[in-house]
Amino acid sequence: MPGLIRAAVALMLAAGPALADWTYDPATQRAQPADPVGPFLAVTCAAPFIDLTLEGHAPPEADTVFLLSIDDETWASGAVCRDGVCLMDVGPVPMARAIFAGLRAGETARVTDVNGAEIVTVPLAGARPAIVPVLDACPL
Repeated sequence: MPGLIRAAVALMLAAGPALADWTYDPATQRAQPADPVGPFLAVTCAAPFIDLTLEGHAPPEADTVFLLSIDDETWASGAVCRDGVCLMDVGPVPMARAIFAGLRAGETARVTDVNGAEIVTVPLAGARPAIVPVLDACPL
């Protein structure tokens, strides 16, 4: 029985960010995990643009490319990284609209390097209440 309890606790801890783990700060119009551990995504309204940043990750090159997947769609995103913060290029307006629609309605966002090595996976259901106010405040 103790082994079963340990397994259940391990599954709960591995489940990813829950609803309460994400915060929205109306003063900065930013959504991010409340207590990030390791790399994480943040969404900020920087009117008239929406910034999507990968934070807590320092790739070997300052200018790099990530693959951003939301459910079954994948986009290549160039990024400029400095001091562990990578500002991801969400591309032309149609691509940006598709990405932000995915953040609104998708189940999971996953960031990998160009070789497919996972950097972070974000369960969007728990993040959505924090992300949607940012998207609403800064429409494309």
